[in-house]
Amino acid sequence: MVTTIFRVLFGTFVYTIIIALAAPFPSAAGLFLTFPALNGLGFFYSARSDVEAMAKSMLWLPVINGALCAAYIVVFLALNQGADPTMLAWVLAITVALVWLAIAFRKPIRDGIAQRHQLTYAVIVLLAGCALVAIAPHVLNGPAIAQSSSESTLIANSFDLFIQILWQSKLKNTLFASCLLFFLVLTAIIPRPPDVRGILAGLPIVPFGGLVSVAGDSAALSEHLNIFERMAASVGLAPAVAVWFIYGYSKYLTTRKPLRAHFLDAAITFAALLGAWFFCGLAIIGIAYALSYIGQPGTCPGCT
Repeated sequence: MVTTIFRVLFGTFVYTIIIALAAPFPSAAGLFLTFPALNGLGFFYSARSDVEAMAKSMLWLPVINGALCAAYIVVFLALNQGADPTMLAWVLAITVALVWLAIAFRKPIRDGIAQRHQLTYAVIVLLAGCALVAIAPHVLNGPAIAQSSSESTLIANSFDLFIQILWQSKLKNTLFASCLLFFLVLTAIIPRPPDVRGILAGLPIVPFGGLVSVAGDSAALSEHLNIFERMAASVGLAPAVAVWFIYGYSKYLTTRKPLRAHFLDAAITFAALLGAWFFCGLAIIGIAYALSYIGQPGTCPGCT
């Protein structure tokens, strides 16, 4: 039990740092919806022998979660004028959660993506994401994505706003800690096969909860609608980042030769996880800024 509590506290601390580092880039919010934080810790806290089977089923989750997040955003943008925003936010959250439960544990998902097809699958997800982002400006009748007017200010004053960011992220941090605790306790008390562990490590409670927190605050509805519009423009590429993370980090874990010193081996494995997360963050920020540039007047035909 002590080990579980330590793992939850440590994992939540790491996630808090990720949230704080991502906060200065609100234009990348849609891309961060499926950031593979729980996926990575699920791998790190699991036996090496389970990683391959976990990855097979886990690879489906970013696509499922990303599609449901996109559906949530699009439906909210379409219906918010004719319904109470808070009620609509919760109805949509319950609906997408039920849809997730109906899909996630079906046999094709549990069987996962065969190892020989995983690279092809990752490429297809990336290309599909690029296509979705390309058509988003035309569907949304606006620029692909715009850099938030406050983004440069956030970057400049990120240290001063650190405590404020942590306070604003308390719901996400609480949800993440709950998901990690659920994953660790359930898989410890009731041993689950690796394919189910892979699905549980992709629980979308954090992104769904984040969407509710944005959608349900009617005090600044117009601002939050703008946030959703930016998310909708970029969320198509979010699953690709997570899929490539799962593919790359799982390959690293299954092909590396473990060291005899357990502590040193765990430290190296975690350092690799931090590196993989770092590159995910760079990719997300790079995509967000590329889309921001494309969305500027004169750079995106038909989007001005």
